[in-house]
Amino acid sequence: MGSPGDWEVTFLEGLDRRPIVETIATLSTMSSAHRPSPNAKVKGRAIALIAERIQDPQRLLDVCKELIDSTSPTGREIASHLLPVIFTAFSQEVSSMLKRLCDDDNWEVREWAAGGCGRILSQNFERFYPTLETWTRDESAKIRRAVAIAAKYTARARNPRWCAPILSLLDVLICDRDPYVRNNMGPFAIGDGTLRYYPEETLSKINEWAERPNIFARWNAAKSFSAAEGAKHPEAAVRILRALAADPSYVVRRAVSSTARQLQQRIPDFRL
Repeated sequence: MGSPGDWEVTFLEGLDRRPIVETIATLSTMSSAHRPSPNAKVKGRAIALIAERIQDPQRLLDVCKELIDSTSPTGREIASHLLPVIFTAFSQEVSSMLKRLCDDDNWEVREWAAGGCGRILSQNFERFYPTLETWTRDESAKIRRAVAIAAKYTARARNPRWCAPILSLLDVLICDRDPYVRNNMGPFAIGDGTLRYYPEETLSKINEWAERPNIFARWNAAKSFSAAEGAKHPEAAVRILRALAADPSYVVRRAVSSTARQLQQRIPDFRL
């Protein structure tokens, strides 16, 4: 399509003249041999152009439906970030459509959908929070994992009123045995999320999780110090990891060893 300005002009013309799925397909020329879809910057700009051009909420909802029903992962990714624009107008429909995207077979679509959930939660916390509470008990691990990601993204606002509810969502997921959920909890949503944005409150919860009977809660407590943010809390890390180093579960002890190695890379004199 040539320069960025050229593709935007062509894209806008497509929005006016062609079905949305065909217009999204034109973005394929922005992909590369190493990546089958356009980069995030291009997709983000496409989202902005669609939202600017299509002001009518009902029409935008119809566009999202077409994209979600399409075979285009790029189209479904774009839909996941258009849906937050119309959440206040169609909260139930948007929630259902995002849930479907969070359960998509394509992992990149799931990433974008979880980000869309985080955006809605940040903009409509009280209204969307009950939906995510329900999702923490969904039978799909993909849906439950999306809650953890949305909680992490929302924590970035550092809104003190949201701290307890966000940690409450994670508290439900802390015992989740599915690796897809678990690997996005302690090391990511907690260690690289709430520990960064709500350190005192999160450390208090980690202490609590470290003493839970559930081995996955204790595993998450140990892995919460594995991200870079954990190195900012060496005293708490030493205390909790030392206690868990003698855990009867090999799974927990292995998490302690892994986290200790990562802390030693960041704090050369770190010792348990």
